[in-house]
Amino acid sequence: MAFALALLLRNTALTITVFVAAPVAMGALSQFGELLEKITAWLRSPGASLQTILSTQKDGQTPDATLWGQFTVGIILWIVIPLAIGLWGRRLGPPVFTSLPHLTQVARLFFMR
Repeated sequence: MAFALALLLRNTALTITVFVAAPVAMGALSQFGELLEKITAWLRSPGASLQTILSTQKDGQTPDATLWGQFTVGIILWIVIPLAIGLWGRRLGPPVFTSLPHLTQVARLFFMR
């Protein structure tokens, strides 16, 4: 998951932020109502879905198709799509977020006076 995000974003700091903050944001959103809880269950990271599947198996039950579907959607959303877009973007040219050094120069102009 981290490699796919890194390939997509091509910025280490942004990749780490998204890798850590996105699953936390999904968990926080699930607390704001039943509808958001159902939606975020399908948008969770594959690791969270796999943990649910494994805990179900550990209890002696068999995971239902919904859990496997959520796991598959998580893989597609968090790994396959960023990997495909990142590989396609590498073919096109320079990274998208190359303007970050320019932002520090602008910040120096405004705040270092």
